[in-house]
Amino acid sequence: MELVNIRYAGIQVIAFSIASGQGEEQDEQIWNGLNRISWFFCCLYEGRNNRESSFPRQPILAKRSQEQIEEEGGSEEIETLLINKGNQNYNIKGNAKWAKRSILNHFIHKRQL
Repeated sequence: MELVNIRYAGIQVIAFSIASGQGEEQDEQIWNGLNRISWFFCCLYEGRNNRESSFPRQPILAKRSQEQIEEEGGSEEIETLLINKGNQNYNIKGNAKWAKRSILNHFIHKRQL
């Protein structure tokens, strides 16, 4: 809940938006930002049960985080990155697809069937 209250998702979008320049260093920052957003939404939608911490699904917090991303223009940023192939070390296009799917919750898991 604290991460949602401090606008974590919106901050991550701002971070990789600023890094949207050219070069390997910026590609790494973009890749990392997309990765963090993807995992964040996966945890909110699916919950988490591991050694670090456990919590149930948080769809209301996921919705608030989606709204933060929209407010920061994050959906448009991710769409733009879908055409960026990155360099050979960073699959930005693939991470942008994963981030988009994570935010929109386009996952079907066996436990939900």
